[in-house]
Amino acid sequence: MFTLSASFSFWSVKTENLRNLIFFNGRRIAGYPISFYPGLIQKLLIFFIPFSFVNYFPAQFFLHKEEAQPFWSGYMYMTPIVGAGMFVLVYIIWSYGVKRYTSTGNSMY
Repeated sequence: MFTLSASFSFWSVKTENLRNLIFFNGRRIAGYPISFYPGLIQKLLIFFIPFSFVNYFPAQFFLHKEEAQPFWSGYMYMTPIVGAGMFVLVYIIWSYGVKRYTSTGNSMY
């Protein structure tokens, strides 16, 4: 997620605020179990922004806590698949950005 947010720099000049927003809030979100959040946020953290695959589902694999019962048990085993999928997605976006990158600096030097 952090590399994805950094890749926005290829298309925009000022992305510090966006990167800080994703970095600091991402760390804060990942610090709590997803059962802490309401249902809509849980679905976002599983399907759209897969932070739950970073620490929650891998921890459930080892801890087998009762709070994971509402979630499908297969999520614990999907962490490597989601990680590989996110890597491929970010690699494609990063490569696309690198190919179309133009400097904002002085072109005289």
